[in-house]
Amino acid sequence: MNKLLRKETLYAAVIAIILIIIIAVPIVLTVFFPVSTVILYAADIICVLGVLNEEISPVYKLGTVVPMLLFPLHGAIFRIIFRYGSAKTTLDRRIEKFLVKNVRKSERCHRDRLCSYLLANGFPLYIAENVKYYPFGDAAFSDLLECVRRAQNSIYLEFFIVCEGTALDELTETLAERAAAGVDVRFLIDGTGSAFIKPKGFTKHMEKLGIKVCEFNPLSPSGLSVLNISDHRKILVIDGKYAFCGGINIADEYMNRKERFGIWKDGGILIEGGASAGFAKFFSQMWELSCGEKTVISNECDNSGCIMVQPFADVPLSGCRISIEVYLNIINRAHEYLYITTPYLVCDDEIIGALCTAARSGIDVRLILPGIPDKKYVNIITKSFYEKLIAHNVRIYEYKKGFIHCKNIVCDDEIAAVGTVNLDYRSFAENFECGCVIYDREVTEKIKRDLDNTLKDCELITREKADRTTWFVKIARIFLKLLSPLM
Repeated sequence: MNKLLRKETLYAAVIAIILIIIIAVPIVLTVFFPVSTVILYAADIICVLGVLNEEISPVYKLGTVVPMLLFPLHGAIFRIIFRYGSAKTTLDRRIEKFLVKNVRKSERCHRDRLCSYLLANGFPLYIAENVKYYPFGDAAFSDLLECVRRAQNSIYLEFFIVCEGTALDELTETLAERAAAGVDVRFLIDGTGSAFIKPKGFTKHMEKLGIKVCEFNPLSPSGLSVLNISDHRKILVIDGKYAFCGGINIADEYMNRKERFGIWKDGGILIEGGASAGFAKFFSQMWELSCGEKTVISNECDNSGCIMVQPFADVPLSGCRISIEVYLNIINRAHEYLYITTPYLVCDDEIIGALCTAARSGIDVRLILPGIPDKKYVNIITKSFYEKLIAHNVRIYEYKKGFIHCKNIVCDDEIAAVGTVNLDYRSFAENFECGCVIYDREVTEKIKRDLDNTLKDCELITREKADRTTWFVKIARIFLKLLSPLM
């Protein structure tokens, strides 16, 4: 009952009514005013031509154009709303202010092409004192709580999902203690990702405890044109000395305190030292973007240590392809092995082709995917790639104990990336994402060992098993894959 009384439920109902009206009006117009049919068809064709001339991936163009051609009466209307809506154009202008500026070409990293690419896009190379890798969310959360308890100056949190449960209760209690001690505590959450699952009155309760809360893109009828844009990042920065990034959200299933889809395999990394400044900067930009308030970033930590890391962030609507370029660079540099864990595999031929080429070249390419999916329709699309990948010697494993949610890529005991980026269109084009490239043999070996252990709980998918599917699923794949860029 409490969920029905939320303002988010009212907003969702209003949005549904607006969408019904938008769908109904063109139909009514064509019935009573036949000339409107010609106008709507003409508008649809103009919008289709506009999409075809945009500088975006052909796959995204196809995913946008096909629905417009299938539903020409509504195609132009929805295109105008989601491309030129007031909320969309406002967000465009705000994002332009916070795009990372290019650094000087003299800062090019001669030892590594990926490093140079990230430097050229404004992401510095840091030397971390320590990088701790977490193979599961419960261990990560325990350490994060301990770091929060030791905070003296600032605690910055940014999470896609904040859900009622024991994990949130423990975190709230600890944050309240530090806020009472005078620590600057700021909590940024995604407005749509947490809309129906955060506790009722969450913001007011946290503010009473001295914790500043801000929502990025809160659910609202006025924000209809940006409902598909999310802050998918998971960041915790403490005193400018510690920074966490990974897959876990603030919800009990991520720590396996409650069961959803079997055992939840997740994790991340904790960075100690001056390298945390990169994530502090990402948080500061998102906080100012979301609520207009600037954040003071501590510069106390120096660049001491011996582990080279390079935090990166991706911004939708910016025209950059940071996340996909990180993946492509690591895939293309592999010589011996390449391991990837991802909950979803819904991407274009660029990534699939790179994986196939690597495997055909004799590289040991392994994908670890969920055995128990959280989204059935996404899993149908994911499995549509199995046949091609297996035919090109890519080894696909499904985690039989449950759901894989960690987002890791590691190759040749030399380089790894850990973060929030899924191998799907949303992460590559519509979400605010972040991650960290690690140039260190010891850390990458730890990640590799964890993935080797994970493989013991996985099933290797053979071509025969991949072929075993119902006719209904085969038909569903055709339509779902066609519309996958919109998911």
